[in-house]
Amino acid sequence: KEVKSGEMCASKIEPELIYDDIRLYIFFAARYHRQIFKYSGATVYMREAINQVNERFGIDLFDCELGGCHVYLSARIPSSMSAAEAISQYKRASMSIFRDNIFELKDVRQIWTRKYFVSTRKPQQATLDAFLAAQPNRPLPRSHASNEI
Repeated sequence: KEVKSGEMCASKIEPELIYDDIRLYIFFAARYHRQIFKYSGATVYMREAINQVNERFGIDLFDCELGGCHVYLSARIPSSMSAAEAISQYKRASMSIFRDNIFELKDVRQIWTRKYFVSTRKPQQATLDAFLAAQPNRPLPRSHASNEI
């Protein structure tokens, strides 16, 4: 049926045609700009946590950059999962592995900030730098200040 201007058109659209797996650019940082990846083995443990989450939830990883205090991922997540769920899983898995394997992080309550950056287009470095600069950078609590490198 031809639709004329101003007429409403109702049709059945299959959900998988509207929303398929989507590639996301994900960026999150450690609290207080803590240099997580300077601890011995931290990079290996973070990659292990990322791989565990990817296998468990069917996430395809395209790129992974681990900076001093941040994680940058390019991944395709399943349509059944939100970006917030994926990031939560990455943070949860890494916190568990870090606490079990890195003595200096054993008693740290929260390693990652609550905030994160997500985009469907590759962000410019200036955008990521601005996000990182906007994260709180206050002194560590006394109980953890002595554990910093």
